[in-house]
Amino acid sequence: ITDPKARWDCTSRNSTTSPSSAPATPAYPAITKAFATAADNIAKGANVKAELDKAARAIDQDIKDNSGYPTK
Repeated sequence: ITDPKARWDCTSRNSTTSPSSAPATPAYPAITKAFATAADNIAKGANVKAELDKAARAIDQDIKDNSGYPTK
């Protein structure tokens, strides 16, 4: 993950260009929770597509519930 020439190497590049590994969105807590829940359920044997679809719906609902997190 630390080879800057690797196509899949986003960690080292992002760590030098971004002060935080968290995405710049107020929905970050909802996104994190949804994906953590999905990953946990998948690790326990749940259907991958079903869990990721459920996570996407939860994230979409959070964004809708917060009116798209408008900027002031």
